[in-house]
Parts: sequence; structure tokens; C-alpha cells
Amino acid sequence: MGNIIDAINYNTQAVSPNISAPHFHSGYEFLYIAGGCAQVEINNVPHTVKAPAVIPLNPFEWHRILRADAHYRRYTLVLDPAQFERSFHTQLVTMVKCRPAGFRHVIPLDPQAQKAAESIFDTLIAEAQQAYPYRDQLIANEIGNLLILLYRCTEERQGIFDKRMLQIQQYIDVNYRSIENVQSLAEHFYLSREHFCRAFKKFSGYSPVEYLLHTRLYHAQLLLLHTEKGIADICEETGFRDLNNFIRQFKKKYGDPPLAFRKKNRASSRPRV
Repeated sequence: MGNIIDAINYNTQAVSPNISAPHFHSGYEFLYIAGGCAQVEINNVPHTVKAPAVIPLNPFEWHRILRADAHYRRYTLVLDPAQFERSFHTQLVTMVKCRPAGFRHVIPLDPQAQKAAESIFDTLIAEAQQAYPYRDQLIANEIGNLLILLYRCTEERQGIFDKRMLQIQQYIDVNYRSIENVQSLAEHFYLSREHFCRAFKKFSGYSPVEYLLHTRLYHAQLLLLHTEKGIADICEETGFRDLNNFIRQFKKKYGDPPLAFRKKNRASSRPRV
């Protein structure tokens, strides 16, 4: 499986207001509030989170911790997106990736689930710090246990698992560069535009247009952070047909135009654990 963990840490800190600027991770994040109470903002929506609770975040979501009390304790786990999606059952991945109707970011844990989560995160931290025999397999097992734990905590509000819409979502993930528009995508899967848009939104929480745009912008920010490619090349490589539209959409999502984003965020990009 290789190194699926991009970052993992444990933190205790008395928090003053606005301790973290809005930020994103180029992967899937699990924020486990293990003690105290914190206010977490996700895509400009504040959430009051009382421990114990886990917050799953997909790579599209900006977030920050606004404030927390003196008893605040948290674990942060960030997973490589490609390895994560490849390594676990699609329904467990969908639970973290999609935002269907009824989805809630904050997953409260009962005492039994809290004990299990604490053990999982402590084990992952220990394994990430040492090259133990069969380290990658044990890490994969523990991440799988975490996903199953969260699924069981939210099973009653999981949406209907739509294999057709999952297939289309995976198609967009691979072919985002060449997809012309929603109509051509619907026709490729022999669906009416209206049915496709309605069903995809119900499954993923995003309209097809939103999901395609988020996917293109996500790959654009990866190219900005990890390559020396010019803005015009990145625009073309991620499927945008117009440079001005690319710059406008990028600034709308990330707060800065592409070159300013590259300069600001490259220095703070963290290496993998």
C-alpha cells in the first residue's frame, strides 16, 4: 500500500480566536476532537464541536479552527487521496467523499466508540514514527477500522448507495480534462440531463457542474504547488477552455489568483509523514 499517511499529529493547546487561517489539505482529513470544545468553520459554516467527535473533510473543503477551550485536545490525520480511494471499500470512501442530503460533518462518539478511536489514532501516530515490520499493513488495518467505526456511527443517515452515480463520479475523477459539458456526460451514460443532474446531486451532494469544477480546481492547485508549470499550461491541462475563466474561478475558490496562491502556499506545504 505504501505511505498512505500524508500527515498525523496530536495537539493540546489553549486556543485564542482565529488561531488558524482558512486552509485546505491535498487529501482526506479526519479531525478528531478528543477533549474540550471547539468551533470549527467548514466552507464558511461554523460548527460547535464537543468532544468526543470526528470531523471528516474531503479535499474540496476549506476549514479552520476559530476557537477552543482550555481542555481542547485534537488528533489530525491526513490521507493521500489516490491511495485512500484505491485501498478501501467504495461505500466507506463515499461516506467521506460525498455530501448527500442529511450529511453532517460532526460525528459524535459514544464512550465505546471514543475508546476505539483513541486507540486507533494513538496506534497510527506510533506506527507513522517508526519503521516497524509490516507497518503499512497495520496502518491500513487501523484506517479501515476507523472508517468502519464512523460508518456504524452514521449508518442511519447514510444515503442510498447508487452504483451508477458512483461510476459516473469515478469517470469524472479520471476524465475531468476532456469532458465538454454536462449534456455530453449525460449522453455518454445514456441518461437524460434532468435525471442525471438530479440523481448525481442526491448521491454526491454536488451538482455535476460543481463536482467537475471542484475536481479541475483541485488538480490545478496540486500542479501549482508541486510543479513549475505555467498558468496557461495548467489551465489547459485541467480542462479549462478559457484562461480568464480559470483565473476567476480559482480566485473565487481559493481566495488568490493562481500565481499568488503558488507563492503563498508553497512555503507552507508540509512533507509527508
